[in-house]
Amino acid sequence: MLPEIQPAKLAKCLAVFDDPDWLFELKHDGFRSLAYVEAGKCRLVSRRRNQYKSFEVLRNALEGLKAQSAILDGEIVALDSSGVSQFKELLYRRGRAVFFAFDLLWLNDTDLRQTGTAGDVCGV
Repeated sequence: MLPEIQPAKLAKCLAVFDDPDWLFELKHDGFRSLAYVEAGKCRLVSRRRNQYKSFEVLRNALEGLKAQSAILDGEIVALDSSGVSQFKELLYRRGRAVFFAFDLLWLNDTDLRQTGTAGDVCGV
């Protein structure tokens, strides 16, 4: 059984930095979520530990991952035809939901949370 994990809190970094050990990605406007994939099923869980009851198509897609079990930290978003996140489309469940995973926390029987090598850039 997968452990219940609290997602990392977001940190504001006031100083601009550039580091070859860091990857930077677009900030999408959506719902932060942990995706728990286990025994062919997926649960999407909010930061406040509420389970998202909608997004069935998205859950079905994540259930197809080739892993016995996994926990992914990411963002549920709805994209327009240009690939820009549209929060109102997501909020009113009008757009197609996609999951942008930015961290793989658990894979099969391995907790990956302590394997990162990134530095403490923002002093958090």
